Amino acid sequence: MRKVAVVVAVLFFTLSFVLPLFAADDPTIPVETKNKAKAAMKEFINQEVEVKGKFYLSDDVENKILALDFDYIHEGVTKANGWYLACVNLNSAQNVYDVDFIVYEEAGEFKVKDAAVHSVNKVKRTGHLDAIIGKKGSGHESKGSGYEQKGS
Repeated sequence: MRKVAVVVAVLFFTLSFVLPLFAADDPTIPVETKNKAKAAMKEFINQEVEVKGKFYLSDDVENKILALDFDYIHEGVTKANGWYLACVNLNSAQNVYDVDFIVYEEAGEFKVKDAAVHSVNKVKRTGHLDAIIGKKGSGHESKGSGYEQKGS
């Protein structure tokens, strides 16, 4: 009985760390599609950093423009109202920002539509995507915040 309890405890402990890594991933989205969406995000970030030296993002909650450095793109990709969403960690000197990027596909090309801060130093925000992708079934589309990727 004790061995069973130990196995269950180890399994629970392991899953408690592993499952959150995959929580924001839609298994129905083909891997190739996920990779294309993430590649569009990385290209978008790289283009801005190449021109401006940092990735600049308007943070409506803090009411300021953030100057950020790229860290990494999270593994998971989800889809909502026709938009692909994935998180990117971007850093400032003081904070780690988890930023949700909204990507769309048009004529086989994936482009960044918008981005919004999802959390700061692991403190999550709610409603940060409502104005961008709208609530499910609302028919509301992006109001366009100026982050839309032009061309390819």
